[in-house]
Amino acid sequence: MIEPKFSRIMAKVLSGEATMEEKVEIMEWANASEENNKLFKLSEIAWKEIKTKVKIDQSDAVFDNIQNTIDKKSKSGYETRMTGMLIKSGWRRAEYFAAAVVVLILAVSVVFYSQTDTTHEAVENNEQWVHKVNAKGEKLKVFLSDGTVVWLNGESSLSYRKPFSTNKRHVILSGEAYFDVAHDPQNPFSVKTGNVTTTALGTSFNIKAYSDEEFIDVDLETGKVLVSLSEPSNESQVFIEPGERIRYNKTDSKMVVSKFNPLHELCWKDGILSFENAHFEETIKKLSRWYGVKFEIRNGEKNKQEWSYTARFKNDYLSSILEGMSFTKKFDYTINNELVTITFR
Repeated sequence: MIEPKFSRIMAKVLSGEATMEEKVEIMEWANASEENNKLFKLSEIAWKEIKTKVKIDQSDAVFDNIQNTIDKKSKSGYETRMTGMLIKSGWRRAEYFAAAVVVLILAVSVVFYSQTDTTHEAVENNEQWVHKVNAKGEKLKVFLSDGTVVWLNGESSLSYRKPFSTNKRHVILSGEAYFDVAHDPQNPFSVKTGNVTTTALGTSFNIKAYSDEEFIDVDLETGKVLVSLSEPSNESQVFIEPGERIRYNKTDSKMVVSKFNPLHELCWKDGILSFENAHFEETIKKLSRWYGVKFEIRNGEKNKQEWSYTARFKNDYLSSILEGMSFTKKFDYTINNELVTITFR
């Protein structure tokens, strides 16, 4: 078995959450041999590329599950090649632990589970509010007291009164979130996004409402929801059924019902990055939010207009995606910390 303590300390050092004693412990191990030092540096490079982090409760249980996966792969002769260095299960014990950390980062999951707190509290109009805020490249799983579970995507925020009332279930969303609402017919659950309010009794749905995008989308997976528009010149209500989307156009204030592909639209909460006939701006914006990076584009006017991209990625890191994309889209790229430069040929 992989020692959980070693792997957790290594991950905490890489993420900047380690104590001074933990940092000393890892540095002493890294300086013990040239191979250890190489592995540590490789781990640092890999960690910097991985920007998507999921913060949830019970992170220890999740981490243990990932480590069990590593164990199974190592016993079956699993190996992975990274930057010309081959890591396999026949190494000495301490080196194997470090290799497992790198495998954890690069091969098993690019999602790091943390208990970092992103909660801010404020008093507004004599009421106390909780604000859950996610930066780019982060995801957060929120458990509300009524039993509702919320997956909050990157560059998004969720606000609700404290304490969260089971008889007045109301939240405010900016960005994107998936809701699995606890069933309570007597107390509807409502989500407000700008002028659009989505109301449910007990159902599961996704809302995408980024402030810099033209549309607000409500995608219903199960149950039934009521989507209401509240504007001085336009007040309307629409019910949608499972598999249906209601799209609100911020420009003309119209709501349109259509079908949507749940395999594409809802997979983000399961760590799957999906593109479906995405144009250039959509592709870059999604990569930016997913990995927490900024893009600089050079010589791209013609290529951007002809761009259409379809692909799905699970547990891939940014350079791997860009490497494959660069062949078909004919561009070169560089990654410098949080800046990605794309130069079309």
